[in-house]
Amino acid sequence: MKLPRGEAECVAKTDGMSDAEFDRWVEQQGGEPVSKELWEKLAKSGIFPELPPRGTKTRAA
Repeated sequence: MKLPRGEAECVAKTDGMSDAEFDRWVEQQGGEPVSKELWEKLAKSGIFPELPPRGTKTRAA
């Protein structure tokens, strides 16, 4: 069924899942855990924008 543009419901499949349920869902999709070293490397390169760059001062807005 085709809906008019802008009227499709957008609800995430993971909406309302607990952390354990989400982890299992990711695993079922083929996701694999990321090592701490790789996670830190990605964070430094800006892949995780919610983390402040190392060595910077941050404050709550």
